[in-house]
Amino acid sequence: MKNKKLTIIIFIILVLLFGVFFYFNKPGQSKFLPVCPLNYLTGIYCPVCGTTRMIYALLHLDIITAIRCNVFMFAVSLVLMYSIFVRILKKFSKNRLILYDVIKHPCFTRVIIITSIVFTVLRNIPIMPFLLLAPVSLH
Repeated sequence: MKNKKLTIIIFIILVLLFGVFFYFNKPGQSKFLPVCPLNYLTGIYCPVCGTTRMIYALLHLDIITAIRCNVFMFAVSLVLMYSIFVRILKKFSKNRLILYDVIKHPCFTRVIIITSIVFTVLRNIPIMPFLLLAPVSLH
């Protein structure tokens, strides 16, 4: 039990440090943030291209830009936050909750993989409206 609490504390500290780092290091202008190797070598956007920009925008409370940077990872992060919320509620709730942790569903991994493949294909089609799925640059 003590190890589990220590792990949670270390995780929270790392998330906070990660957040502070991203808050002060703007993607595209910071030498500390790497570029996507797939995009750099081929020009193809992978399913996570734009995620660092999305995190930066979220930390600066710019939700619209965050969604425009990577709508897929924005949706995945919402699902993950919901799952964490459900787990915390179930942990501290004395009575049974009806909320379902979607990550525990047997098809969750397959849905994420298939969705990321479809998203990757669509965001690399160079015509409208698919161009809207490409990550935007931060100003």
